[in-house]
Amino acid sequence: MPVVIDCTHIYGADYTAAKVVELLVKDFNLRKQPLLFFNLKPSVCNVFEGVDLEFKLYYDYQVLERAIEELNLIGSAQSLASARSVLETAQSA
Repeated sequence: MPVVIDCTHIYGADYTAAKVVELLVKDFNLRKQPLLFFNLKPSVCNVFEGVDLEFKLYYDYQVLERAIEELNLIGSAQSLASARSVLETAQSA
């Protein structure tokens, strides 16, 4: 399930905030859970890029919705494949 952080009311960030967001992004990546940022101000974006942070950023709501739908479809297909694998393993035991 993708998570969207609405950054509309985030007007500034410093290096410490960027490092915390970097840890957050890494944590979500380890869990294979998409983390998306919406409406991140250019100045904040520059701070995030200063720590070599790779993140998915959207400014258009419709584009964001499409990305979420695509990620949900991918996630559903992966969940279904995983469930099938578990079921097949259980049946063969």
